[in-house]
Amino acid sequence: MKNNSHILGMYNYSGSPVVNMTGRLGNSVDETVIHEYTHGMITHRTTYGLMCHMLSGLSKIDSKHFELLNILIANNNKLQEAFATFVEYSLIYLRDGELKFWREVKELKESNVEYYRYLNNLLFLFRKDEDILKIVEFGTRLCFFAMSPDLLRIPVKSINTNKNRKDFFRDHKNIRQYLAVTRFNKILHLARKEIKSGAPLNSETLLRINKDSGLNEAYFDEDYLESLKYYLKDLYKNSKDRKKAQINKMIDSMEMKSIEEYDASVVVPSSFQIYDQVVVNFDKLLNKSYSMNGTLFVLMDLADTEGFKSRGIHLIEAQYKRELEKCNGATFGVMYMDLIDKKTYVAMLTEAELSNIMAQSKSPIVVTMDFYTKNILNKLPAKELIWKNIFIYSDNSYKKLESNLKEIINRSAKARIVEYPHMYLLIVKQSNTFTYIQPIISTFINDLIKVFKEGKYNVTLADNPDGETMTDPYILKELSDIEEYDFIINCLYNT
Repeated sequence: MKNNSHILGMYNYSGSPVVNMTGRLGNSVDETVIHEYTHGMITHRTTYGLMCHMLSGLSKIDSKHFELLNILIANNNKLQEAFATFVEYSLIYLRDGELKFWREVKELKESNVEYYRYLNNLLFLFRKDEDILKIVEFGTRLCFFAMSPDLLRIPVKSINTNKNRKDFFRDHKNIRQYLAVTRFNKILHLARKEIKSGAPLNSETLLRINKDSGLNEAYFDEDYLESLKYYLKDLYKNSKDRKKAQINKMIDSMEMKSIEEYDASVVVPSSFQIYDQVVVNFDKLLNKSYSMNGTLFVLMDLADTEGFKSRGIHLIEAQYKRELEKCNGATFGVMYMDLIDKKTYVAMLTEAELSNIMAQSKSPIVVTMDFYTKNILNKLPAKELIWKNIFIYSDNSYKKLESNLKEIINRSAKARIVEYPHMYLLIVKQSNTFTYIQPIISTFINDLIKVFKEGKYNVTLADNPDGETMTDPYILKELSDIEEYDFIINCLYNT
């Protein structure tokens, strides 16, 4: 979602919903979390959304159906944004009441016309004194119906080439039946008539709308999912053999996500501010690490195929080998985020160069969770790193926290939670060498404190007993320790 020109959050069909934690100018993060999560929720729980999600991933392996993906997404944006903004503002109604809701709607109309227009598609549901929960349920079911066409009725041969796709979607009946935006417009027209006539927001009214629309609907369950997998394999059956195995593996991994598996805690905190990047050699990067003007950030090993897959980067085998050959042994991606220059210096290093720079760096050293869990650090000379404090950084969602902590904690550990605007930094320390850090969106902070107080994950809070003193005996021993974490976060978030 955008607030004027500032992007508050983002969702694309292949990744997790993301919330921008920088430059929010007082905007509440809770509403943005709900907005971006709603995009993902309707994507993973409807036929149209899941088709977009799968084509988005598959197009990274074989782009032959990228045009089909573009058609589906372009004709879904209005519905996606209308539904997400509807749910976001319904949260305001639930939390703050009807008067505050209408004040916020008025402010949206004056400050962000684009998103007001999206919301306005469903504002007719907010009748005076109507139960807000009924409004939310009714609006949600309208949107789910619009995004639940029976796509398996489309013959594969009708969409397997660009020419066939164009011919298929020139037919008005196909546009009306299968594209989300036209289905949405038809459903909204019928729903407005029902509401205008005083019809209640209930199942009977929805059934009339569904019947009068003449639109087909797929009941999305495990059986339908299996049929969709066969359909996609048929769609990609002419892909080259070197790609087909990877395509089929991705299709087979497709699964339905329950409400418990896909809730708002899947949203990832991030920064949309990006320093200019400068590609440098080892010597330049080493000199930068001496400067103490920034943070040394070890990303990943290009030779680690699983690491690439975990980030949704799908390199086919031949392409992968070509990338490795270009590296000439320098497979480790390393960055230096310079807070003074406001630039990120990037280099590909050999294992020996990586060991060298980590041993000599005078700047804080941060490594990704993937890098740490692959035990690559065990190859580094321990005697040179024993005095170092290596920060293990997770840029994942709150949902991922439990599995991360289980991977890194093998005995009791201490934790501190440091507050920043709209978010918190979780710091978990188990040894003098490694410290785990993860930004946590403020929406989930009470849940986090609760699980630690309950003794989960073998972690206890190290807060000073008086509840006021910033320092503690374990993690933030001196005020300079707090400043170091501030410095690292400013570097990682490019602020």
